[in-house]
Amino acid sequence: MKKDCVSLTNIFVGCLKPVYNVSPIVLRALYVFFPYGSRRWMLLKSAFRILRHPWHYVKSFKWQDFGGYIRALFNENRIQYDRKATEALNPGKETMAVAETAPEMEDSPGERLQIPDHEQPEILFIYAHPGSANSLFNSIKSLVQTVSIPYRIILSGDCREFAPGQALSGIRYLDEQMLPSYVLHHPSLHSIGLLDGDSVLQPETVQTCLTTLGRDKKTGMVVPRVLVDQYTLESAGAILWNDGVYTRYGQGGDPGAPEFNYLKEVDSSDHFAVVDRELLLEWIQDAPLPFSAWPFSVHDLAMKSRASEKKVVYQPLARLLLGDQQQNTSGIQASELFCNRWKTQLEKHHLTEGPENVFIARERGQDRQYLLMIDYNVPMYDVSAGSRTMQCYIQLFTEKGYLIKFVSDYFYPPARLVSPMEQQGTEVLHGAFYEANLRQWLSDNGKNFSVIFLSRPVIADKYLGWVKEFTTGKIIYYGHDLHYLRAFRRYELERGKGQLKEAERFRAMEKKLFESCDVIYYPSQSEIDILRSEFHITRPVRAIVPYIYDAFPQRQADWSKKKGILFLGGFHHPPNVDAVNWFLNDIWPEVAAQLPGIQFYIAGSDPPEAILERQSETIRVVGLVSDEELEILYETCRLVVAPLRYGAGLKGKIVEAMYYGMPVVTTTIGAEGLDGARSILQVADEAEAFARKIIGLYENEGELQKLAEASVMYVRDNFSKEKAYSIIQNDLEDNP
Repeated sequence: MKKDCVSLTNIFVGCLKPVYNVSPIVLRALYVFFPYGSRRWMLLKSAFRILRHPWHYVKSFKWQDFGGYIRALFNENRIQYDRKATEALNPGKETMAVAETAPEMEDSPGERLQIPDHEQPEILFIYAHPGSANSLFNSIKSLVQTVSIPYRIILSGDCREFAPGQALSGIRYLDEQMLPSYVLHHPSLHSIGLLDGDSVLQPETVQTCLTTLGRDKKTGMVVPRVLVDQYTLESAGAILWNDGVYTRYGQGGDPGAPEFNYLKEVDSSDHFAVVDRELLLEWIQDAPLPFSAWPFSVHDLAMKSRASEKKVVYQPLARLLLGDQQQNTSGIQASELFCNRWKTQLEKHHLTEGPENVFIARERGQDRQYLLMIDYNVPMYDVSAGSRTMQCYIQLFTEKGYLIKFVSDYFYPPARLVSPMEQQGTEVLHGAFYEANLRQWLSDNGKNFSVIFLSRPVIADKYLGWVKEFTTGKIIYYGHDLHYLRAFRRYELERGKGQLKEAERFRAMEKKLFESCDVIYYPSQSEIDILRSEFHITRPVRAIVPYIYDAFPQRQADWSKKKGILFLGGFHHPPNVDAVNWFLNDIWPEVAAQLPGIQFYIAGSDPPEAILERQSETIRVVGLVSDEELEILYETCRLVVAPLRYGAGLKGKIVEAMYYGMPVVTTTIGAEGLDGARSILQVADEAEAFARKIIGLYENEGELQKLAEASVMYVRDNFSKEKAYSIIQNDLEDNP
């Protein structure tokens, strides 16, 4: 009977598989009727789970579990409950929240810790609020198990309360007044960890905080992401309000949510902090709040850090788990002491407590400008030139102090690309919640943005209405290239069915954007000239620097060891597919005949089958390459080819090749937008002439070296960070 039921269930679930195994497009439709995190959403997911795992629910049903489900259904923790249910059904499956945390450590009877007493400690751990003996024991045990660099541990409270012979009797007690001399007596110390007895360190906690502290000389304190358990956040930094009260930001939230997973400046923390040695000495000699006032003593240190012009940074990759939480007894007196000590600074630089101010207060954004960027995906800088441009400008805006919120129209970007953006301080709005609730998020927060940076015509057109409805900042449109022009050139070359209609559709879309946005950017002056002549635009239009470089290393090429020619370009871009096919069919045979043994490397993502089939001993299709692999190809090959027959705008692949000192053979389309580079680039539009350019240049080492040096000089003069910012500076600073 059981087997029959299972078979019938499997058949029924198989019919439903297209529904519950949905694509992002179907999800958008579902979320209209079942908003993410709503009761209807939770009921729908529960129904599918029961259909997929009926026997699991029959065997494991408990009334207390049902009670928990009802409580979740009518409260605000549905998302966390859903994650727990998913993990229970798929214990081996990785969740979207945090990695598995270490199990809670229990103090077994008679267990003793071997606490090292390093003569030259690099970090000193101070238990400012030890808590109970049991919680402190578990905290110290986690420290001993996870910290690999030389350290020492001291208690700020009298350790005599732990009777001789007990596990903690070897821990030192140090009066706060003696702390400066203790630190000075150990010159090997470079950092101090302040924590309480509730803190259970994870394997990466300390080292990640230390790495972050050492990354920027302007950082004085680093605080971790604090978790109650794998599914529940305790805090992503603390907010200090202007009356001295503090809030644990994100308490009770989902640890995997994007708003808790990016590097940012915060006010303080309340369980653990790693601080710079010199900052601690300044603070402790300045009559600070005593450790007994914890957590206001760490808030006091955070305020001192800012008074010393150093930042307090929240590092989400450093996780801290709470053990047996003890009631904090610092009381009202500590709060009043803290408020009186910093009254002027709190009133001047901190906001009034209220939900309307959390968005800004959570990252100390009250004195900074917010910039919203919207693109089709997070920058896939290893796939496309356009993504490389977006990556360059995100870095530039961040360096100039902007707080960036990035919306990916594809809400499920690869983690390998999201994490680096988060670590440079960009909040990436992705996942099911933002796919279902982005409009509401813009409605709630759009007023904070002084600049909105829209990218590509289809994406800009899609979000323009919401941006105009909910924001008042300056709208900048970056087109990457004139899509209508690229489409029309393709039509002229191929005369394909529907290609002319596509060009006309793009022209109408781009015209609408030109008339609706405040500033228009394109990567080349030739496109700007077309805009002015064809569309009669009166608002600002600028040719910006698409690739930005801030270092120009000396490149000494050994041409006797360099062999072969290289093409680079992602094959989701039709002009690149056409370029390689034309090269292989019409140019390569002559080149291969005149230069026996020469190899042609084709690098780029997603090469089509027709190109893969051409692979041979002399034609190497290497596909997607990393930055390191691409640099090796540049070092290996003698020159780069870009045989583009249609397209529009400046070609990033050519700029990058020139940056690496590579001579380039290209077409008029390829050289478009690179004003002043025609004497450096080797340009030919006919197959025979293109082949002759390659053959004549390939074995002329003197000419190769001359072109290589001129290429690097051209990029230095036209694609520096200073040049890029000088073009856009007024647009960013002169806001409506």
